[in-house]
Amino acid sequence: MCAAASIAALGLWLAACGGLDSAGTFTPRTSGTLTVATAQIPDPGFWTGTPQHPTGGFEYELAHALAQRLGLAKVKVVLVPFEQLVAGDLGGADLALSDITLTKERGEHVSFSTPYLPAPPAILVRPGTQVADVHAAQSLRWAVEKGTTLQGALAEAIEPSTGTLVVHHEREALAALRAGRVDAVMLDLPVALSYAHEAPSKYAVAAQLPSEAMLAAALPKGSENVEAVDSALRALMADGTIERMGSRWLHTELNEGQAEQVPVLRTGEE
Repeated sequence: MCAAASIAALGLWLAACGGLDSAGTFTPRTSGTLTVATAQIPDPGFWTGTPQHPTGGFEYELAHALAQRLGLAKVKVVLVPFEQLVAGDLGGADLALSDITLTKERGEHVSFSTPYLPAPPAILVRPGTQVADVHAAQSLRWAVEKGTTLQGALAEAIEPSTGTLVVHHEREALAALRAGRVDAVMLDLPVALSYAHEAPSKYAVAAQLPSEAMLAAALPKGSENVEAVDSALRALMADGTIERMGSRWLHTELNEGQAEQVPVLRTGEE
């Protein structure tokens, strides 16, 4: 199922469950301000602009929509390394929006919100590279960001036969791909589609892995703000706001084309 369709279905399901009425009270670290941590700006599809002056993107708009739903007048964005975020250190932020996949292991360090975006692992390649099956994927030279769920997905579902380039930042993996030092990069599907849409002469999405992975906001472990954030996210899904933001920034308006045309690479992990 593509991102937009999944978002819409999730919103309808949440509404049907009656979860839109249970709004909690949100207490920000700074009065009147939602402080949001993220690991990278710019980040195609998710954040545009500069760290000092973000200007748009899916997570940028999500942060502002959440602030509005929570009755806060301002949004402050802080940069925090990804490994630090998923380890539970949000750098003093109220929550983190940083393409964070919800996992049980990460849940030991942070409190997750209701998930808001499907994000199966996907294979980003240079245009013209074909990945017909797992055997073909195994023979590729890979790059993946350290400390992500994608690193585990690559090792477990693909089991590359060559050494994997493990990098500390996504941009290093992309640079290696552009330079021909690696053949493929494992990314979340919305991220991979955004890169391919932004620079089709440099990137293409060859396949996605079967997965029920979802993105969620991360809050400090035990935060009393989870209920309020969950309520706000459910409302934004139910009224179509998140679907519209996905269409604008992640190009999921192509849900009857681009996302569904990305073939699913059948693996032994199914």
